[in-house]
Amino acid sequence: KHHQPPVYYENWTGNITDVPIYEYTTTLKPSKKVQRALSKSNDLGESRCDSSSCGGTAHDACTTMIGGYTKGRACTCHMLWKGKEIANSPVECTDDCDCDPEECGNRLVQKGRQHPVCVFYDHRKQWTLRTLATLDKGEFVGELTGEVLTSWEETMRPKSHYTMAMPEGRWLERNDGKGGVKKELHRALSIDASAMGNEMRFVSHSCVPNCDLTPVYVERSGKWYARMTFVTNRRIRYGEELTVDYFPRLHAKDTKQNVNEYFDTCWCDAGGACKFRGPLTEEKRKERKQTTKPRYYEALRKEATKRGDSWSEGESEEDEGQREEERSGGEKKRKEEEEMYEG
Repeated sequence: KHHQPPVYYENWTGNITDVPIYEYTTTLKPSKKVQRALSKSNDLGESRCDSSSCGGTAHDACTTMIGGYTKGRACTCHMLWKGKEIANSPVECTDDCDCDPEECGNRLVQKGRQHPVCVFYDHRKQWTLRTLATLDKGEFVGELTGEVLTSWEETMRPKSHYTMAMPEGRWLERNDGKGGVKKELHRALSIDASAMGNEMRFVSHSCVPNCDLTPVYVERSGKWYARMTFVTNRRIRYGEELTVDYFPRLHAKDTKQNVNEYFDTCWCDAGGACKFRGPLTEEKRKERKQTTKPRYYEALRKEATKRGDSWSEGESEEDEGQREEERSGGEKKRKEEEEMYEG
């Protein structure tokens, strides 16, 4: 159905109800607000390659990219931002390019996952993801899919552990009413894979991961809209668990992070490189519980409601009604969460 290698589930819990339920999708599903922004934006302009610069003919153009992203790639597709090339993230070919879509190796994300994987239950980490093929260093593993939401829309939903922010927000220049121009920042969009997504939602954390999270640009909307992909940083053997660093900005040598504020125990087996050394003290446990209570997030939602959504440009009454429905729809789940924590 999805034209990708299979996803297997290995459940040793003995309870079929423990298998996670979600709507499977191989593509991103932007909300109406995000769709509106995408339709109006072409911040980075045209970016395309021609066969003469990528290999000589439409047949062999960009074929040197097959398998993974490399620094010495032949394809000339790139993004320009204020006259400078964005060199830190790959840019894929599109149908506007001269290369043959079937032969082009610079469409890894668009062609999807190429190897079978297994969603595996680990008694310590719960659901994880393992590869059922040996992967070379620099190889594309998969793309995280789900609903694409504004930060406001994400805040109005129940807290989820299956969300990921895109690399950066969107800057817009507006008239300040005094003959000048002011800049406004739309906060970064998020991918919510809690109710809708794919198998990449099960990739676990490791302080020494075997995959890197790599933004890849397919759409030409801007730096604020990227595909969030997983690319191997070493050779991964058949059956190994796929991992990524959830907290790349934290460092093991940072003494402030010696007490684990995110996990009761970090099971990445990274030894001295583990960022979350030491026991979770009772004081820290209470602090963490306080900041994960539904009341805490309800306060954030109320504050977000006062500020409004920076992405709400030209919002219609229908969109406002949908927003109110989403807000009330999550009330039942929030009450259930609160009862669970108070219990």
